[in-house]
Amino acid sequence: MSANRELTALEQIAVVVTCLSGAAEISVFAFFLAWIPAIADQSAQVPIMVWAPARHP
Repeated sequence: MSANRELTALEQIAVVVTCLSGAAEISVFAFFLAWIPAIADQSAQVPIMVWAPARHP
């Protein structure tokens, strides 16, 4: 498979859905982590730093 070809319409849709899914997962995860008292007053980067290693062990 060549990296220099244009994506098909189905592949473009798959890329968009994947990006939206990842963004939704991060935002929902960050929302629920904001309820944990130990990290509720931390910056928005903390939930992402917690999510990334948990997502990719």
